Order: sequence, then structure tokens, then C-alpha cells
Amino acid sequence: MLFGYPITATSENWLHECLCETLQLIHTCIETGKSPPAWPILIPETYRNRLRMHTGLKKRLKTYQTALAKLNAQKRQQILQALNDQKLNEGFTSYLREFGNYCKSWDSVPTSTEELIDAIKKYTSYQENNGFKDRAFLKAAVFRMLHRHCKNGDERLIQFIKNVVGVSV
Repeated sequence: MLFGYPITATSENWLHECLCETLQLIHTCIETGKSPPAWPILIPETYRNRLRMHTGLKKRLKTYQTALAKLNAQKRQQILQALNDQKLNEGFTSYLREFGNYCKSWDSVPTSTEELIDAIKKYTSYQENNGFKDRAFLKAAVFRMLHRHCKNGDERLIQFIKNVVGVSV
């Protein structure tokens, strides 16, 4: 789950939803000191019949569980956060990709956190000037919020924007 996985592949994808629920259950069990349920009870009931006979998935989930149990709580939390980040709203992620294209088109790709914050502010103004065109008023509101959080030092958000936008800050 932590490899390059296009966000569009997560929309309306029952297997993705199933895997996310299953991995979250494994994390919860490990965090609470309980053993995850046995196969196929581990799989959410909605998907259990479809996947019951897929022993390859069973082996991979067991491997994941074993590897996860060897990690400290901080590393497990980082993995869980990465999993949850993949489930973000596709519209939000597309807004960030548009922002990345905006930066690249003006040859103003941010190379520092300060430049990223400044670029977000400029992009917000750009969207505000577009009014209702292409939902610019919504994008402006989103980027005002992002600017505020980044300016306040939200390192997790800054890193997330950096990853989605594809800039080296």
C-alpha cells in the first residue's frame, strides 16, 4: 500500500476499501495487544465471500502483520497515517496537483518552505480572481486554509503538499 498508488485508483474501489479496513483492524489489534482475527474473519464481512479463497492475500496480510508487530509505535503510526492519506478526497488532491502545475508553468517551483507558503498565497489570489470559473471560489477557500496551516508550521501538511505537488522543499 505504500508504493506509488494513483489516488484515482482508490475511488469506487471495493478492494481498496476492503484492504484499508483490514489493515486498520490489524493496526488496532497490534496497538491494543490483541491478536487479529484468523482468516477469513479478518476480512470485513461485506467482502469476505469474494476473498475467502484468495490464499495469496491471506499470506500477504500475515506477512504485513508480522512485519508491523516488529515496529515501534511511532513507525506503526507513520504507516497508518500514510494509509489514511491515500484515502483523501480526490478533489482535494486534484487541487494540489493543479497547484503544482501552476508553480511549474510559471517556473516558480518552491525550493524552501517559505517559498511554498508564498506560492500558496499567490495561488490563492489567483483563484480568488477567477471567481466562479472552474470552482475557483472553492479552491481559493481551500488554499486560504492551507496557507494558514502551513504558515503556522504544520510540518505534516507541508510534507503532504510537497509529496502530492511533487516539489522539493
